[in-house]
Amino acid sequence: MDAKGEFALRYYRWALDQWRPEIDASFPLLRNIPDPICRAAVRILDPMSHDERWRMAQILTKRRHAHAAEALGEPLSLEERALLVKWDRQHTEFWRELDSTANHTGPRHKRVALLRAAVRQSLAPVIGREVVMDQGLLYHYELSIGRWTITTRLTFNHRDADLLYDHSIRSSEDSLYLVRSASVEKWFGIDAISSWVDVREDAIPGAVSTLVQVCRSFLEAAPELLNVEAP
Repeated sequence: MDAKGEFALRYYRWALDQWRPEIDASFPLLRNIPDPICRAAVRILDPMSHDERWRMAQILTKRRHAHAAEALGEPLSLEERALLVKWDRQHTEFWRELDSTANHTGPRHKRVALLRAAVRQSLAPVIGREVVMDQGLLYHYELSIGRWTITTRLTFNHRDADLLYDHSIRSSEDSLYLVRSASVEKWFGIDAISSWVDVREDAIPGAVSTLVQVCRSFLEAAPELLNVEAP
């Protein structure tokens, strides 16, 4: 198996492991991500038993990491696909309800500026050196591990969110990408992107702390995911 395939297997297993403390402690991380997508997911998972939560977590992760799951002989079954249809229907209903109550009409410029300043101050020591900045809206940071470069992208004042973030990993030798757009909501299988939405000024410290937590989790796991020694 090539490097990309081996990475995908390790990333899939790691993503599954991230669910275990969440399920055991009743989703402390997901509750702290300021996104109606996450709150809707927690609303579905809350009334489930521990075993039901774990089964749904496996299904969501397998959908987002389909190639790795299939390579390990763990493809989605017909029953699991049916549960995903039910999940998607209920999740969309809850998300729309929660999103409709968000403060989309409130002033954004000041609070996004405060969020951006707090994020850059707190996150820069975690995600590496800044390599691209685009008029206060888009920032790229790079961290090198062996022959791999991890790029963290921060996008502020997006149409639908105060902040979007993700990571990509590419080879510094031949530009081979192992993964693009890795982020917390994606590795959990809840959504394809991770958004911080309508962050109130008084909630900025908590929102930044959560962002630092999820970025640190991924970057500290990166040497093992890449099968290289930690720097």
